[in-house]
Amino acid sequence: QNFFKLKGILAFSLVFGFCFSAWQSFLAPAANSIGVGAVSSFGFGYGAGAVVTRLGISQRLETQRRRIVAIAGLIVYGACLAFIPHVLTVWQLGILGFLSGMGHGVYYPALTSIAAERFHSSATGSAMSLYISASSLGLFVGPPFWGFLADRTGYGWVFAGAGATIAGATLLFIILETRGQ
Repeated sequence: QNFFKLKGILAFSLVFGFCFSAWQSFLAPAANSIGVGAVSSFGFGYGAGAVVTRLGISQRLETQRRRIVAIAGLIVYGACLAFIPHVLTVWQLGILGFLSGMGHGVYYPALTSIAAERFHSSATGSAMSLYISASSLGLFVGPPFWGFLADRTGYGWVFAGAGATIAGATLLFIILETRGQ
């Protein structure tokens, strides 16, 4: 019962994990030319962006319409992914990290709350496990795919592909969710 109610959310969660794995796996070699501290700058910015959103913004996005707006923040996330190979300084990478972290910080609680509303009341534990496993599956299959792409085309295409994939999946999810209301 949980699977059929959650199939769109599970697919979207899988795609997020898949795209998230691109920067998780390939940020260091892609940012190597920027210099020392590049990965730390992105990581600090990402963490700071996520924390800032959890301190107030994500709580204000708890209605159905606002949750869709929060999820739409992943379009900015996708743009940030696509720009990673083009930054020239540690500060620019930190700003991209901050914006990405904010996108993740509002997306995750919004999608989780939509998913929780669809869990069958007698199986919330297994439904949550299924939901988290979808993202984990994306994290598992992403690095080999992105690594193959990096070997063939370079890091620019990895980040552009991940950014376009998450932005496209976000638009599709929003369209399907708004039609279903």
